[in-house]
Amino acid sequence: MASRSGKLHAKLWLMALLLTIAAMVLWNGSGNAHRHPEPASSPEQAAEDLRYICSRIEGFRRLREVLPRSLTELNAVLPAHDAREEDLLLDPWGRSYEYRIDRTRDDGYLLRSHGPDPDDPSDDIRSDRLDFR
Repeated sequence: MASRSGKLHAKLWLMALLLTIAAMVLWNGSGNAHRHPEPASSPEQAAEDLRYICSRIEGFRRLREVLPRSLTELNAVLPAHDAREEDLLLDPWGRSYEYRIDRTRDDGYLLRSHGPDPDDPSDDIRSDRLDFR
């Protein structure tokens, strides 16, 4: 009888472990739910992200007196202290934001999302076209 009880205990323990793992997977998957808005709001989300990233780039510039070489460097030097930190490299469509230093521009850089259609430059969301008011 003891071995039957031990097997039941092992099965219950295994089931509890599997349920815990499933809950963790579901919890982590829902953490970025805000990053997948309805298609109509995705350009607005990208514009909001770009404004936020631009403010962090300017903070980096004030701190170091140079522009960051990449968004990865920006995040390493000035980590965001909120849930957005992981999201700052990807646009609402799951593609990397493009950041490049461009000395011909007044601000010295260009930051953009390639928008819903990466092959159509007319729907790009760019830092030089944003209203920062």
